[in-house]
Amino acid sequence: MATTKKTTTASKTTKTAAKKGTAKKAPAKKAPAKTKAKAKAPAGVEPKKEEPVVAKTEEKVNGDDKAAKKAAKEAKKAAEKAAKDAEKAAEKEKKAAEKAAKVADKAAEKALKDAEKAAEKAAKEAKKAAKDARKHEKAKKKIAFDSVMLRQEAVAYLEAIVDGLKKGEVSFTQGDQELTLALPETLAVEVKATQKGDKNKVHIELSWRELEDASSDTKKD
Repeated sequence: MATTKKTTTASKTTKTAAKKGTAKKAPAKKAPAKTKAKAKAPAGVEPKKEEPVVAKTEEKVNGDDKAAKKAAKEAKKAAEKAAKDAEKAAEKEKKAAEKAAKVADKAAEKALKDAEKAAEKAAKEAKKAAKDARKHEKAKKKIAFDSVMLRQEAVAYLEAIVDGLKKGEVSFTQGDQELTLALPETLAVEVKATQKGDKNKVHIELSWRELEDASSDTKKD
């Protein structure tokens, strides 16, 4: 009978506590941690070792280094190619400038030669014109002398001519006309003596070419 009373009292106490909200729940038991079962490698095969995190980090760093080196190598190649292209362009421009300078030099040289030829031609033409003018002017000059004189007068006249021959210059005057002839070292001398009946004749002829004409003829030959 005592046991029944105790049970009744406990149930009452539980009910009273439930009403008051002071009943405490029993702590739940934690489930034991599950451990992953490692797969056993078959007989004769060594199990694979798990790679540590450090090894993966080093592999990533190595990959980044390779990529950086590759990028640097490509950049270096691009820079070298650009430098070579610039060098080729500079060389091409240099050759073009040298070619243009040569063409300009040739043109200037040709122009200088043409100018020299033109000046030389003009000088020759001017010299020829002056020579022709002198010839024309001298052709107009002509003095003829014909007279009867005493023998001594003839001798004096001829001696005057001989004196001029010795000096290299003979001058003749007649009225307002004057003719001076310059003599070279070499003369062509022609003497003719004729007698026909009671008429006697001595013909003396001295001929030469002017010094300037003789020198020009020598150059032509």
